Amino acid sequence: MSLVGLGRGSSAVRRASGSGPNPGKQSVYSGTSVVPASLEQLKEYLYSLTQDNFKQFGEKFGLMTLSFLTSRPKETTAAASMVLEAAIDSKETTRLGAMVCKAIMYPPESSPEQYASISENFRTKLVGLLQKKYDDKAKIRSRSIEAWLGIFSLLCELYRCFHSMKGWGFTGKVIIEASRFILNNDDCVDDEVECVCLHLKDIGIFLEEIDPTGVETIVSELRTRVISRRSSEKVRCLCLELIEYRARGYHDNDKGLSNYYLVALQDAIANDETQY
Repeated sequence: MSLVGLGRGSSAVRRASGSGPNPGKQSVYSGTSVVPASLEQLKEYLYSLTQDNFKQFGEKFGLMTLSFLTSRPKETTAAASMVLEAAIDSKETTRLGAMVCKAIMYPPESSPEQYASISENFRTKLVGLLQKKYDDKAKIRSRSIEAWLGIFSLLCELYRCFHSMKGWGFTGKVIIEASRFILNNDDCVDDEVECVCLHLKDIGIFLEEIDPTGVETIVSELRTRVISRRSSEKVRCLCLELIEYRARGYHDNDKGLSNYYLVALQDAIANDETQY
């Protein structure tokens, strides 16, 4: 399934060796007119971003990137690749990665007019690179489950950010397809099932709006894992939580469900460790 049309109309991004937040480097963010001298310098700023400092520096990084690309448009593909690789470093980095993508792809309305075309070009390049990785998912998965889950998780996080924006609805269908790809693999591992369940808790309510039949198919496959003797207790617990969460309309207002399964999951993991 194609990603064409995508975006039109707790953890930190893993730091590069020798880079990371420091008072001198972060203080440069306070100057809105700062333009990195090179792609390597832009990378240093990228790898200094964390969940904790993103609210302060995220928008400034987005504007800094667009300013850099305005004077160096030929670096757009390289910049998009740099951001993408940082975002999919692991499934834990993807939420921050999606926030970084949003800062670059959708700058504030008060930003310079020329940034609109620059941000759209960046968006097109990043989506094209992500499409290539998605198309190669079977080969990537065979080499590294973690690498594949980074790609899947970024798709989910991008959709969480942009599901209501024009052109992103089709991404939901890609996520449903990817979820079925995961669950239909004979050698599907617990980490993959966990990844699907955790993301569907976040975005399942939005996926229901575009393809309720597709979501029902995924949930049916999860039910099968609940009753399968081959499933670990951890997988059964994760699947049951999502199924019950969905039955409640993806709401847990009093946190009773979350609290129950938090304890249940700890017990399930402990039991699995005892058995294996």
